[in-house]
Amino acid sequence: MKGAAFLLLVNLTIGLAFAAAYFALARDDRKVFGNLCGLGFLAASGVAFVESLAPISPVPRVISGLSAVLLITALTLIVTGIAHQYRAYRAVPWLWTIFVAACVLHLLVIPHIPRDSLFHAVGYQAPFALMAGIGGVLVLTTRGKRIADWALSAVLLVASVQFLLKSLLAATITTGSDVASYITSTYAQISQTAGAIISLLLGLSLLMILGRAYVHAAVKSARFDALSGLKTRSLFHEEADLSLRQANGPFCLVLCDLDHFKHINDHYGHGAGDEVIARFGRLLKEVAGEAGICGRIGGEEFAVLLRPCEAPGAEVFVGGVQASLAQCRFSMLPEHVQVSASFGIAAVGRGEALVSVMRRADFALYAAKNGGRDCYRIAG
Repeated sequence: MKGAAFLLLVNLTIGLAFAAAYFALARDDRKVFGNLCGLGFLAASGVAFVESLAPISPVPRVISGLSAVLLITALTLIVTGIAHQYRAYRAVPWLWTIFVAACVLHLLVIPHIPRDSLFHAVGYQAPFALMAGIGGVLVLTTRGKRIADWALSAVLLVASVQFLLKSLLAATITTGSDVASYITSTYAQISQTAGAIISLLLGLSLLMILGRAYVHAAVKSARFDALSGLKTRSLFHEEADLSLRQANGPFCLVLCDLDHFKHINDHYGHGAGDEVIARFGRLLKEVAGEAGICGRIGGEEFAVLLRPCEAPGAEVFVGGVQASLAQCRFSMLPEHVQVSASFGIAAVGRGEALVSVMRRADFALYAAKNGGRDCYRIAG
């Protein structure tokens, strides 16, 4: 196996390897991006496979058209995945419009233009250059770019320029006397080498973007409770403590505990308990607004730091939560089951540490639980 034939095998292997990697990583909220990239590299591996059949195909012109369609398919799928990843959804219809136009060009127009003429070479490579260039611009125009974004944009723009340079190269040194002899041409060796390099760089750049997204999601899940949507205990303590140290107040801390939550889990199932936790978390965020720091600090226990707020304001907050909770209906609970919560309120003293105010609010919460539940108490 010599020259371009070996490089075709390399490109086939690269495409299949990256396709397998993206399909394996495509899950959760990254399914669209991962699967589109996987399908794109699978189509790209098909390009190498189809071109390797050119010397033995009875219809070499079909090989040329099929190769071009597979390549524009690969690029369109990958750039569509990029559009989804970077929230550039408006670009998607345009991408597929270009795809359709490119297929028509390669299947109905290019075959009738003299091989290796400048018009043939530019017409063949221009759709690929346009699609890669659009992908690079989509990334480049995104706000808050980081190193991985710059790298991906650079690879796509380099790929775009590479396609245009290949058109000039094809018109200069030719791509072989016909499609069947393409694989033995000098142009094929150069083209397949450039393709292998671009494929590797593009695959690695896209993996960097996908990997960064998973790291971000992992960090977020470690700091935010997936069920309630509120901050975890550690993040709540971190932000509340920072707020107390940096501002003068006034502040109030409210501890909340769902009443008879174990009874709900035991009698109606953990699915019902999860629904109550999720709804109560959303309710706390809605009533507290932007000024409140809300966290789930235990199984059915929550904490809210209200700022700026004094005790009367905290009482209004608790009243709003109670009223909203009384109106909630849960799909997994019978209608007669009313979910309620108990609250402990503590006004933060000047210079008081978070651990101290948490202790006082906790005493007030226990007093509310012992006082009949579905009520609140204010710490002295």
